Amino acid sequence: MESALCAQVGPGPFHAETKGASYAEARKVCAACPVQDACAAHAQRFEGDLSSGHRHGMWGKQGPTARARAAKEAA
Repeated sequence: MESALCAQVGPGPFHAETKGASYAEARKVCAACPVQDACAAHAQRFEGDLSSGHRHGMWGKQGPTARARAAKEAA
């Protein structure tokens, strides 16, 4: 995923996991990213059926809760 925009920004915005933190900046980067769908698919393969409490970071414009929900719906 050489063309992933997150690689040009750094990891900080994509790991807003402290109480009150926001993924707003990461969502903006992801929205313009050409590999957003591939990134989300990679996260689903990597995380499998983990609950949202065991998922971390923003992947493909999806936070942990959204990815857990998508995995559950796909099952």
